[in-house]
Amino acid sequence: MLETYHALGLRQMILACNVRNLVVEGCHEGCDGGLSAFGGALVREMNRVGILLDCNHTGYLATMEAMGTSEAAVVFSHSNVYALRGHQRNIKDEQIQTCAATGRAVGINGINGIADFPRDDDASLETLLRHVA
Repeated sequence: MLETYHALGLRQMILACNVRNLVVEGCHEGCDGGLSAFGGALVREMNRVGILLDCNHTGYLATMEAMGTSEAAVVFSHSNVYALRGHQRNIKDEQIQTCAATGRAVGINGINGIADFPRDDDASLETLLRHVA
């Protein structure tokens, strides 16, 4: 099916949206079971057809295993730094460094509660720049 989706224009894909599925554990699960055998095959097929792997919304172990399985560059398109804000959606230094080693980058997001402590307004420019730095 990935060939069909690629033909329709799909060029980037996440493996989970916060919760467990047949591919990986999501970042909001209470455990971190990693990448399934089906997930490994999916990552390899994404590489083959040219779909960029986006590790957002995926558990720590699952992202590390997916990056280890992928023969192509991967991204975290909208994640922030866990060391600055300990939210499940944010990523740890090892994930950032491993992603960078694949030749790609990490994008940040300005969602308050993920970027900074919960408030009624958006995360400040200063907060976002700390995540970039």
